[in-house]
Amino acid sequence: MTEFSPLTLEMAAAEPNPRTVLLVDDNDYVRQMIGVILELAHYRVLEAGSGAQALHISDQHQGAIDLLLTDMQMPEMKGDELAEEIVERRPGIKVLCMSGDLGVLLDRCTAAKDVPFIAKPFRSEELLGRIASLIQNGRAKSAA
Repeated sequence: MTEFSPLTLEMAAAEPNPRTVLLVDDNDYVRQMIGVILELAHYRVLEAGSGAQALHISDQHQGAIDLLLTDMQMPEMKGDELAEEIVERRPGIKVLCMSGDLGVLLDRCTAAKDVPFIAKPFRSEELLGRIASLIQNGRAKSAA
């Protein structure tokens, strides 16, 4: 069972108007857990298990999508490839990459494209802080 600290719940209550996050991870368990964290923080969550599914959801979704939160290591389409496609289709969308493999993350995401990232595993407070900062300011807070 996931535990949420008072800080996480306080952050959740601070956002009265939900924003929409497109969450992409091929690991069902990881995707569901992150989805719960985001929903508790009052984000609308669109979940996809692959890059192709994320592109379909993005194309079909009529409203705004404020942020793409994508895993880097997925079969068929990597997170950076997905991010490029989504940004092309939805200019202005913010992107936050995540990975448990920092070598892959640094090589494919940050070094070449200066895209914000968060390393797995992460605390819910860290994730919510990065997302809020990106949506509000256009860039993620630095890692502590």
